[in-house]
Amino acid sequence: MLDGQVFGSFGRQRFGRRRRGIETAPTIFDLPTAPTVRWAPQFSAITTSGGRVVTATDSMGIAPLTDDAVGTGPLALTDTNGRKFWRFNGSQRLSFTSALTYSSRNYTVFMIGRQHRGTTNNRILCGYDVPQPSLEVATQGGSAPFPRAGRIITAQTGREKMMVGSEMSLIGAACGATAIRYFVDGAEATTTQGNLYTIAGGEIGRFANTPETPTYQGLFDLYELVVYNRKLTDTEARAVRDTLLDHYGIVEKTNQIVFDGDSITQSISVYDSGKNCAMILSDPAVALPRWKYVNIALSGSQVPDLVSRRDEALASWADQRLLGQNVLAVEVGTNDLGNGAQTPAQTYARIVNYLNTTTTGVLQRGWTVRQLINIASRSTSKQADLEVLRGLLRASTFLDDTLTNTGQTYAGKLSRVELPLITVGGQTIFSTVSDASNTFYYNSEDGIHPTEAGAVVRALGGDTPQYGIAYGLT
Repeated sequence: MLDGQVFGSFGRQRFGRRRRGIETAPTIFDLPTAPTVRWAPQFSAITTSGGRVVTATDSMGIAPLTDDAVGTGPLALTDTNGRKFWRFNGSQRLSFTSALTYSSRNYTVFMIGRQHRGTTNNRILCGYDVPQPSLEVATQGGSAPFPRAGRIITAQTGREKMMVGSEMSLIGAACGATAIRYFVDGAEATTTQGNLYTIAGGEIGRFANTPETPTYQGLFDLYELVVYNRKLTDTEARAVRDTLLDHYGIVEKTNQIVFDGDSITQSISVYDSGKNCAMILSDPAVALPRWKYVNIALSGSQVPDLVSRRDEALASWADQRLLGQNVLAVEVGTNDLGNGAQTPAQTYARIVNYLNTTTTGVLQRGWTVRQLINIASRSTSKQADLEVLRGLLRASTFLDDTLTNTGQTYAGKLSRVELPLITVGGQTIFSTVSDASNTFYYNSEDGIHPTEAGAVVRALGGDTPQYGIAYGLT
């Protein structure tokens, strides 16, 4: 019997008994400067087992990829536009040999892909026995996810375009003897060069220097990874970048929505990290082409943790404003009411302070806010507190307290998203204790976190899209 197939808006995946498949590759498009290696799921010949990549060719014929143990390769999927990609979901990797060797101060790399969410260290390309990745997206030292190849972007001017979201994007680095030039879509920023190392073989998707550390693994979808064993000139690098942008239809982003909160927004590890709200809303089938979708939510967060992320001195997300719309979508409070031992009134006061504080508040920083009304809990005591918090957030005094009511300083800058009013088939999904007991939409272990199906409905609104997180964005 052949494997079955599941089709959805987030890729195609095989299930059923394990078998090894072989896929041939179509002809790849040319780049203005021929790379040293080029891995592209759409154009690589691959073998798979259980839907995971086992081997993949390098289009340049130099450094093929292999998994290093059964079941450790990324998922081989196809997006809603028919493009193939590989999903690295925190415990997957592919290795390459020393056939690819380069210096950390003399190479160039470009990636076309989607970052699942902002993490401290989202490892993409890493050498063996080298203590710095050749390419990653990192929030280390701040809360804004920036590309990094040994050094973070420290310049304040111009880096607002360098924040990396979950939509399909280009990121890259041209590393030379004295400086690194970073690329995000069509934007650029430079910083000083990192330490000198020789990379001779390595891995995609895992920090090969300390592979036993789970937080040092990648969460991303890979469409193409191109490596040069020298630093391209600025002219060469821009020509390669522009060719990749044109082929993949990536345009300049002038607007952005940032998602912050706790594990309800981050998604928990038992589920596919590629199915959090930012990934759902930036899926090629529904994404707005000139928007970034940036998920910086972290498990366990209470409002003071969000304040810390807002106020990071080195690289705060709140300082990275684009020329168009800058929107924050936030759901928080569950942990404040729980481990934080806060009352609903105290939690409400925390939220108000987060949004409206002289000079440092989210509103004062120039952002528009979508306050998400909290989804239900299966715990009757927690639900009682959530109901009180919901009432406080729904009241007109919330607008007064945040200076967003008619005639106030930030009038029209705050809206409330009624997640508890979302319905499917005429039934609410996130409103009541009974709703939170539905294990199709809620995790059966805790009755508070949405399942993958629940995450989709929470993001898009089910049969009531007007209550979805990003409804009305244009």
